[in-house]
Amino acid sequence: MYQRKGMRGSIKEDFYNGINVFVEFALSNNGNDPEIRCPCSKCKHLKHWKLDVVEAHLYKFGFVPNYYLWDRHGELVQPTHN
Repeated sequence: MYQRKGMRGSIKEDFYNGINVFVEFALSNNGNDPEIRCPCSKCKHLKHWKLDVVEAHLYKFGFVPNYYLWDRHGELVQPTHN
């Protein structure tokens, strides 16, 4: 999902599908707020945008590196016990 472009610069199908999964997840954990944090490599979770802008940013800039645990969009982080 994090490898955006395929041959000839086209958007990879896995990336497209990954954005859809992410958007559904983020919306289901966002309450009634029309905006979500933008996880693109340009905004880096610092800006909140409406969904269409977030999607456009993800297609254009891709996700921030290594954002596999969507903790800024509702995924729970399990505490580690030492």
